[in-house]
Amino acid sequence: MITFIQTSDVSKYRPLIDRSSLSLKAYCEKFGHAYECFYGIKRGAKPWHASLNRIPILKSYTQAGYDGWVVYVDADAYIADLSFDIGAYLAERSQYALIAAPSGLTPPRWWDINAGVFAINLGHDKARELVDLWFEKFMAPPLDVLSAEAVWGDVIDDQAILHEALNAVDGFEDVLLRDEGVFNWNARFIRQVVRDAAPMWLRIERIEQAVSQSLADAGIDASGVPQASGGNREEANEEFVEAIYKVMFGRHPDPGGRLSSLAALRSGERTYRDDLNSCMESPEFKDRLPQLLKRILTEEERRALAAALA
Repeated sequence: MITFIQTSDVSKYRPLIDRSSLSLKAYCEKFGHAYECFYGIKRGAKPWHASLNRIPILKSYTQAGYDGWVVYVDADAYIADLSFDIGAYLAERSQYALIAAPSGLTPPRWWDINAGVFAINLGHDKARELVDLWFEKFMAPPLDVLSAEAVWGDVIDDQAILHEALNAVDGFEDVLLRDEGVFNWNARFIRQVVRDAAPMWLRIERIEQAVSQSLADAGIDASGVPQASGGNREEANEEFVEAIYKVMFGRHPDPGGRLSSLAALRSGERTYRDDLNSCMESPEFKDRLPQLLKRILTEEERRALAAALA
């Protein structure tokens, strides 16, 4: 089994993952792999602490007895080639505990890998040992100290403590595959738009353009649905707008809302995902949400849910 994982905070880095995840979801649907995305902060308080989320997530997988591969993908990374068969690639490399690209720093050292994208084999003893050590180092700083961190990495650096854990696992060099042809900045399969001097809006734009291109190459548009043309596309847009209003608001779209949504979808200014997010954030939907929940859950289910949350 192969599971792809992404994570980010709910605000600052969310726009990156909203774009990059389109490629991962399309890929997982195509090949039948699982996909998990967590929004929020597992431990800490600052937006960048979401980069630490992968550590407790991996720990939860090992605790649950998961023994397949996990492919972790940073919010600023995307699948460039949706035809690449990662299942076949990993099946031929089951002797490895971890596959990642070298960081690019010199001099090269066996443990100096980029933690932004990697594949970890949780069916391998060394991989589970690595996750345990990485998690211990993640939990070491007191929560109040971590939460007060003023600059990314001052208290804890997820990649640095991974490097420490790699060195602490006896013999890990023999089960680590450094492959920059699959996971890297210009790799065939997964590419990362790394942090540089570019402002956030430009990074978002670069990812959006790259994802749109990779999806188009696979015959999928930026909304994550198979491409159609002419009247078929317009008909699909109209059906989507009608359906989203009926489901979210319990009514037909008003003429102005219909025309505005269709024009934005037609021009490419907005995607289906954008329209859905906009509806979910609207005051009308938030006002209607309690009513929807009452209709979805029976009285017995509501009591059980309330007891579970108490």
